[in-house]
Amino acid sequence: ETDSAELGRGRDVVMQGRYDQLTLRAAWRVQCQYRSRKYEKAVVDVRDELQSVLHKYGKTLPNTAPVCTQEAVESYPSLLGRGKDGKAAKQLREDANEAFLLHGAHIMSVRHIVMGGLNERFSGSNAGNAYGDGIYLAEDAGKSDQYVIPSLVADEEDGDPVLDKLLYNKRYPHPKTDGQPTKLCYILVCRVACGFPDRTQGPASSSGHGCISLDDPRRGVFPSTSRELGKIPGTSGKHTYHSLTVEKGGDFMVRYREFVIFHGE
Repeated sequence: ETDSAELGRGRDVVMQGRYDQLTLRAAWRVQCQYRSRKYEKAVVDVRDELQSVLHKYGKTLPNTAPVCTQEAVESYPSLLGRGKDGKAAKQLREDANEAFLLHGAHIMSVRHIVMGGLNERFSGSNAGNAYGDGIYLAEDAGKSDQYVIPSLVADEEDGDPVLDKLLYNKRYPHPKTDGQPTKLCYILVCRVACGFPDRTQGPASSSGHGCISLDDPRRGVFPSTSRELGKIPGTSGKHTYHSLTVEKGGDFMVRYREFVIFHGE
């Protein structure tokens, strides 16, 4: 559960003012067969690579705390969807280190992300890229909340009227406060194959290129470019880290962990 005392704090906060609560006003499930098929294929690839690293090369996953959204999945199995028998349709793939993670997005970006997926090529365009040029995700809504601004979707200038028509209708009207449409923030709940992660506690330089691996302080997490993680030591050349976990601690990450993916597909 998000700590109310931590809301509205941090270097990355874009919304000014103090508040102590996040309220869920509405939720939608996004289903796109094309993207689902593409993702399922990618998950299988990550699974095969991860299992090869674990069993062929005798590696073990880093000793890190479980992603805290797992508790929500266990409490609300409907997050996984329902099959014809009414049971949860698709369990998270432990063999691909799959997890639900959160991404706070400006209202002008939501429709494009929903239709096209998250794209690491836009890294740093709004919130910086201290830990490489990737897709930044969180396990706590308090972290994602730092990057969003309350908006009216129907606003012609600052909103997205097309998205407004997709989300709201007579059956599911826009939430109101005192008879007026409520400004809302939007957070995407993403299904992510984390695979074999590298870990860091922050950059040694503002560019992120100096991020040092927690599991091997002699090694940086970016060998040549901040868009690609390095190879997993002790494996063949084809095995590279699938994701980056930014652990709490040090001078940079005090309250929330972050998870960075460098291949949105």
